[in-house]
Amino acid sequence: MAIQPDAPDTQIINGVPSDVLLTSAEAAKAVGVVIATIKRWEREGKWPPGSVVRTPAGHRRWKVAAVREVARRYQAGTLHAPKDES
Repeated sequence: MAIQPDAPDTQIINGVPSDVLLTSAEAAKAVGVVIATIKRWEREGKWPPGSVVRTPAGHRRWKVAAVREVARRYQAGTLHAPKDES
């Protein structure tokens, strides 16, 4: 999943090394919800500030530390997904 920091294919995306970023699919899987849910939570401001960076093509990349925090909140029951989206 993560690229080693010294790997030649590690990229910098908006100032963040790609080895600390996840795709939307990886982030959703780590949290235990569908992709639409993590994107909705972003729109609703439920992610910590600065959790998401955009690639030059506009794709979201999620910071690993933020994904861990959101997963913890979701598993603790303080963050909810609609039953048809989890």
